[in-house]
This record gives sequence, C-alpha cells and structure tokens, in this order.
Amino acid sequence: MVLTRFFIVLLLLFSAQGAFAAEQPDDSLSVVYCEDCAPFEFQNSEGGADGLIMDYWKFWAEASGTNLNFKPAPWKESLRMLREGKADAHAGLFYSKERDEYLQFGVSLCRSDTHIFYHKALPVENNDDISAYRVGVISGDLSEEFMREKQPETILVEYPDFDAMMKDLKNGKLKVFVAETLVGLSYLRENNLISKFHYKPGQPLYRNDWRVAVPEGRKQILDTVNKGMSGLRTEEKRSLNRKWVAAAHGRDPESLTIALDRDYPPFSLLGPNGEPAGLLVDLWRAWSSQTGIPVDFMPDSWTGTIEAVKNGNADIHSGLFMSKEREKYFHFSRPLFGVDTALFFRADRILPGGLDKLGGEKGSCAGWFVSTELSETEIPAD
Repeated sequence: MVLTRFFIVLLLLFSAQGAFAAEQPDDSLSVVYCEDCAPFEFQNSEGGADGLIMDYWKFWAEASGTNLNFKPAPWKESLRMLREGKADAHAGLFYSKERDEYLQFGVSLCRSDTHIFYHKALPVENNDDISAYRVGVISGDLSEEFMREKQPETILVEYPDFDAMMKDLKNGKLKVFVAETLVGLSYLRENNLISKFHYKPGQPLYRNDWRVAVPEGRKQILDTVNKGMSGLRTEEKRSLNRKWVAAAHGRDPESLTIALDRDYPPFSLLGPNGEPAGLLVDLWRAWSSQTGIPVDFMPDSWTGTIEAVKNGNADIHSGLFMSKEREKYFHFSRPLFGVDTALFFRADRILPGGLDKLGGEKGSCAGWFVSTELSETEIPAD
C-alpha cells in the first residue's frame, strides 16, 4: 500500500513538472509589454497580449517557430523588469539616452508622434501655452523625461496608468495631458472624452520610433529578434498597421482611406469641431454617396499625406497636382477640376515681366508644393 502511494506521488510530481515545462519551455523568450498602450501594445479583456506591435511579435513567432511568453506590466514596471533581468526583451518602446544606459535597442517597428492634449475650453494656441496648467504624464514614459527637460517650468502630474489619468480627466481634476498620439486618441475615445479634448496635429512634441529592446549583454537575443522582425513582409505590416491605426481614429478599416491635408483651405481643413471639411471632402463624400463605397479621411500634414499613400496607410490622396516627380510613385486619375497658380508680389513693386525675367529677385515657395518643382525648372536660379 505504501509502495503504491509512493508511485502515485512520483507520478503526480512528474506530471506537474511536465505541465510547468509546457507553460514555460526552456527555449521560450519572455517579452514584457505595456499593459495599457493601445493600439500598440496592451492586455485585452480576455487577458491576452494585443495591439499592432504585439501582432508583429506573433507573426514573427509563428514564422520562426519561437515560443514567446508575454508578460504584461504597467509602463514603469515594464522598464524595471528589463533592468532587473526579469524579461528577455521589451515588445516596443522609444529610445532615449537614459534608457540606453541599461538597454540595447533593435530595429524600428513603427513610428509615431506624441502630442499635448487639452480640454477644448482652454485657450491653447501652441505647446508653450500649457505651462500655466497641471499636465498629466505616465510615470516612466519618455514624455515625462521630455517635458522635464524642455519645459521645466511646467507642473507635471505622474500617473501609473491611463485608467488613473482618464479618471481625473473625467472628474475635471486634470485638463491637459501628454501622450503618444494614437494612444491618447484611443483612451479618449474609449472613455467618451474624444469630443472634449483637442490637440494640434501640426504641433507634435516629438516623433519617435517604437523599437525592440533587450537588457545590456543580451546581444545574441537582440540579433535574433532583429533578423526576425526585419523579415516581416511589407504587405503584412501594412495590413496590421491599417487595422490598428483605423481603430484608434474610430475609422472602419474596410473603408477607403483618403489622406487629407488638414490645413489647405478651402480645399481641405479641419473644422472647429475637429472634423474634416472643405471642397475636396465634400467631393469625396458625394462620390461615396453615389458609389455606395464608404470613405474615411486621414488628416495629416502635406508631407504626411504623401507618406501615408506611399507606405499604404492610406489608399488614395484626396487631390494633388500631377508632376513628373510624383509620377514616379503615384498613378493619377483624370483631372477633378482645374485651379490656377499665381505669382504674388507687392503692390508697390513692378513685375519685370515673364518668368524668365525674374532672375535675381527674392521669392519663397513651400518646399512641398508642386510649384517648387516648376520654379526650379522655369525660373532662373540667379
């Protein structure tokens, strides 16, 4: 009887060890990630790792046969875990000099902006106007480091996570906060605050890359991850990026996404309510109504709209002039309508007459505009 019990105990012991080994295989890679940095990395309602960056990791793991052990943590805790060697890698974070002291950074996964968000009732015209207000930041986030260095006079309020920050935004204790743009938009939308807070799309605090990172001394792991992430197909990355970016903006990923200059009146602009407006917007909405194809607009700077179409984040540009340079990377439709481009000069100046007579005259032209290309070819440089 005693012998039988002994064998049963041994059987249970080895079974438990086998189960544990199945959950924590020796060849697994432990990856810590921010539990509330949607849409890039977050823990979903079912307790799983989710988001754009996490999908990159899952694609790579499946393709390479690598076992991944995802570990969710608040932002500051995720950094501490790396510093103390409790994780092999961080799913994705921004580079900074301070972090570079104890981390090795890998390939860029994606790029994003960080903005100041403020209550619509506040008289904010530019980023310097927030110094009179308490500004919320996530503890340990790069935005905290940036604000302390660039705007030391600003009073910062640290929060452990976005849930705590959103609670104060709802009850009015906080009117201004700093966040990565898509993360801020995601949590404002989730908490029904999207209509109460604004940001200046053309005034980002900074733009940075989300990068893989490992603790110092783990170069072999970093090389393996870098090689795997670099092998992701462009089509896969575009599809995932489109899905998560659309969700952050409240857009339907199945709609036709149209890149739109947010400051090009009367053709395209953002109205007082933050919604797209202008001649081109009305034109595309009429086209959508007639064809039955839903459209969503992606407002950005002029150069941002060009890049959005180039990298596949947008399907089509709302409207722009055709040029030889642009024909290298765009296909153009038939003309939508014609517009004139004019040369403006002071009323008290006499125009020499003809473009070929303007040599020696000082003038200016927006670098992104097609007239720059024309001026370089048709107006004498001297």
